[in-house]
Amino acid sequence: MTYIWKLMNIMKNQNNKVMNRQNKKKINKNYYYALWSDAINYQRRNGKNLLSDWKFNLFFSMSMVQSFNIATLFMILRMCGLDIGSFIHNYVDISLSKRLNSFLWAVISLYIPSALITYFSIFYKKKYIKILNEYSFENGKTLKVYMFLSFLLFFIVAFINQKY
Repeated sequence: MTYIWKLMNIMKNQNNKVMNRQNKKKINKNYYYALWSDAINYQRRNGKNLLSDWKFNLFFSMSMVQSFNIATLFMILRMCGLDIGSFIHNYVDISLSKRLNSFLWAVISLYIPSALITYFSIFYKKKYIKILNEYSFENGKTLKVYMFLSFLLFFIVAFINQKY
């Protein structure tokens, strides 16, 4: 009888270890979707924007924040000696106006990639419905922390990048 009891405890412990590993994987890989779940719920609940469509407002604003993250990445790469921004800027030089060229560079190299990532990871085939069902609402806390850290990191890296 004790042998069966020990065998059952071993199987139970093995099962708990497997479940813990699976839960850790699920928690670790889903911060992006948890952020989006929080952002969607927060926008739908508290959104007082000019446009009534929460999808467009959220798509535009989160793509802009992600554009800041891409710009931060470009600045970090520039400090490491890989100047991707200037490389792309040389190919966007289509107008005599420097402002128009800079605007086109920002749209092509910063906004379009972030908009494509957002669209295909969240809105394509209404994936946001599945995300809303799987992740909890943190009352905008995750969204606010993400936006604050994104802008803070951008300004810190920009300040450091002035020396390069």
